[in-house]
Amino acid sequence: EEEEEEEEDVYAGCVGLSAWMTMPDKFSVSELSSKGTPMFWGHGRYDDKVLFEQQAFGVDKLRSRGVQVMDEAYPMGHESHPDEMMAMATFVDRVLFGEEEEKDS
Repeated sequence: EEEEEEEEDVYAGCVGLSAWMTMPDKFSVSELSSKGTPMFWGHGRYDDKVLFEQQAFGVDKLRSRGVQVMDEAYPMGHESHPDEMMAMATFVDRVLFGEEEEKDS
């Protein structure tokens, strides 16, 4: 009897805003997911709820597992910033619809 290979769903992308990693020592990412699921991580430099240091810590953990992370810091606390929203929208547009092709002159 042949065993069927289990297919893994891969997301187009992942977004974290003022995020942190819970249980980072038990965190795992499959090779397929790490290569196929880029992440945008935005965080406020003055965040007093989820400390800014959590971003660098999490980004390092993800990158060490092969995840492509776009990390951005903004001059704010635990809130959103217009530049953060634009960067996130651009990221989502790129991962869902691909790079904008150059138009012929």
